[in-house]
Amino acid sequence: MLVSNPALPTSKQMISTCIITSKIDRKLLRAINSVAGLGEVVVVDTRGAPPEVYLTGYHSYLWKDDFGAARNFAIEKARGKFILSLDADEWIDRQGWKTLQGIGFTNPDRAFYTRLIDNGEFVLHQVKIFPNRSDVRYIGRVHEQVAPSIVNANVPIIQSGINIFHDGYADPEELRLKRLRNRKITGDWLREEPDNPWADYWYNFIREYQ
Repeated sequence: MLVSNPALPTSKQMISTCIITSKIDRKLLRAINSVAGLGEVVVVDTRGAPPEVYLTGYHSYLWKDDFGAARNFAIEKARGKFILSLDADEWIDRQGWKTLQGIGFTNPDRAFYTRLIDNGEFVLHQVKIFPNRSDVRYIGRVHEQVAPSIVNANVPIIQSGINIFHDGYADPEELRLKRLRNRKITGDWLREEPDNPWADYWYNFIREYQ
């Protein structure tokens, strides 16, 4: 049994870390521990059944082949002024923790880029910190993005300098299964929404490059 010990959520929490996961394991605990003390932690388990684990902020969610919907479900459970969105195989280091604590979340109408470090290598900038607002939500069933809604809400996005570390693709077999999953999701998505440009883009991108 894994036991997390995040700060108890209150209506005055400044940061809600939202994590979606399909399994309860040591990587998830690492993610939770990396943000301990920053605010509440919302964990959404996409298996749809309660695990043999105690987690403050745990929610069960029935998987629908839609990462954006799962992340939005997590956001709806959050009570902080800001959202920090993490995958279960991601974490922040101590410097990132300190930056988050002191970044000055006095103005809620800002979003922040973070630096994705995958297996020790910088990959790209991502918007992973953003205000908890009803008009800020993810779109896309795979490779889901929150930035379009942030732009539409006229919320400025600035650099945070925070590194988010990731090691979810280190196992070749796990990577193969993720690619098969994404191909299925995008194929179904395009069949259901043939005029959706996001569905069309990711369907072709995944088959060409992944």
